[in-house]
Amino acid sequence: LEHFTPLPSPYEEQNEVTILYNSYDAMIHEIKKLIKDNYEMKILSQEIELKALQAQLDPHFLYNTLDSIHWLALENDQIEISDMVTSLAYLFRKKIDNASSFMSLSDEIEIVNAYITIQKFRFQSRLQYHLTLNVVDDSIEIPKFIIQPIVENIFKYAVDNQDTPVSIIIDIKQHKECLQIKISDNGPGFPKDFILEESTGIGLKNIKKRLKLYYGNKGQLSIYSVPFEQTIIKIEIPLNLRR
Repeated sequence: LEHFTPLPSPYEEQNEVTILYNSYDAMIHEIKKLIKDNYEMKILSQEIELKALQAQLDPHFLYNTLDSIHWLALENDQIEISDMVTSLAYLFRKKIDNASSFMSLSDEIEIVNAYITIQKFRFQSRLQYHLTLNVVDDSIEIPKFIIQPIVENIFKYAVDNQDTPVSIIIDIKQHKECLQIKISDNGPGFPKDFILEESTGIGLKNIKKRLKLYYGNKGQLSIYSVPFEQTIIKIEIPLNLRR
């Protein structure tokens, strides 16, 4: 960077000299910025490569460990532990699979069911879960992890913070060329003045941004909430449109 030095400002008002000076100075600043950005990009690239290497190592160890626990549980007739470990392994496997930003609706449902299976061991009768699926083809592709993070939020803000039973209802149906997903619960929900774009949480905002990225204004996320009665998060995905 030290090799690029701005010229001293001309003392007298000379239009051509001033223009040349300003152009040169702007060029030097731009070169410095590009060098700095390139340096930061290299550092970021190295960090990404390191994380990618860690991601390659950690899952292998994790899956082997979970598989060992699974078989040990079966040998000791601990079916519930075996089911929970199997669900956990499946959830992790899908979480780190970066092959595509999309997955089938059936896979997304399996992820939600695996997550619910794990949570049922913790909350037992306090958790009530019901899923209704009414679609022509559950192999249709939707954005990856579009439902599970919302369910996870329910546990974070509702199930964890109240002693009364929490009901989670997921209703998925196909209406013409649109997939409608409703996730409802009876937890604390959202205040009347809640504005998603101004909230500090990133989960719902991330989902809404992804919907807009993939489907434009036809990908929708809306919220209806009456605290401790019913909160509904509705997602609409056009089936014939994808950017």
